[in-house]
Amino acid sequence: MVDLHAHVHAFPLPLRRVTAEDLLRAMDRHGVAVTAVSSAEAIVCDAETGNAALARDVARHDRLRGYVFANPTSVAEAREQVRRYLGEERFIGVKMYSGAYVGRPLSCREHLEILQTVAEEFPWALVLFHCGENDPANFAGLAEVAGRFPELSFIAGHMGSKLWRQALPVLSERANIVAEISAPVPARTRIEDAVRIMGPERVVFGSDFPLISQGYMLGCVRDAQVGQEEKGMILRRNAEGLLARVEAGRAGR
Repeated sequence: MVDLHAHVHAFPLPLRRVTAEDLLRAMDRHGVAVTAVSSAEAIVCDAETGNAALARDVARHDRLRGYVFANPTSVAEAREQVRRYLGEERFIGVKMYSGAYVGRPLSCREHLEILQTVAEEFPWALVLFHCGENDPANFAGLAEVAGRFPELSFIAGHMGSKLWRQALPVLSERANIVAEISAPVPARTRIEDAVRIMGPERVVFGSDFPLISQGYMLGCVRDAQVGQEEKGMILRRNAEGLLARVEAGRAGR
C-alpha cells in the first residue's frame, strides 16, 4: 500500500513527538510500502526548522517521501523552501493549509504566488491541501485554485471531512484533483461516495498518521462496499501512478 498523507514530529496536542522510526514501525504492522509525510513542526511552529528536519528523515529512509510545507505568511521564505526541497530526490510535493493554521484561504494572493513558482519550476509536483476538521469547507477554494493551475496535481486531504457529501461533487469538476480519504468521521459511505462521484481512479489512500491510525483507515477501505479492483486502485495503484508522474517529471521525461 501507499499512504499519501501522514505526519511526523511534534503536534500541539497531547501526543509525544512522533519520529520517522515510529511511522516506519506502523507501516510494517499494516503492510504500507511507502508513505508521504509532512512535518507537523513545520506547520505549527517553524517552517524552516521543520522542513529541514523532515529532509533529514526522508534522506535516511527510502520508504518515505516528503512534502515541503509552504507558509503563506512569508512568501519569499516559502518560495526558497519550495525550491530547496523540491530539488531533493525524495520530496514529491508541497503541503498547504488554510484557516486556523495559517490564517489565510488557499485562494489568497500569497498562496497563489507560491503556487505560481511551483507551476513554473516544478509542474510535476503534487500539492496536498488540507480540507479537514479545522477548515472543511475550503474544498471550494481548492477547486477554484486547481482551475487556475491545471498543470499541477492536487490532493484533497480529507476530501472535506464531515462535509464530504458537499465536497465531492465540487472536487470532481476539476480533473487535476484526487480525493484522499482520511478523516475522523465514522461514516460507512464516505469511500463508496468518493468512488461513485470522483471515479475509482481519482481516490487515494491516506491515514493522517499519527492523528489517525493507518490500520483504522485500512479497515475503512477493506470494509467499503466497492470491488476488489477499486480497493486495489485506492490502496496502491492510483498513488503509484502519481508517484511515477513525479519521477518522470523530475527526470525531464
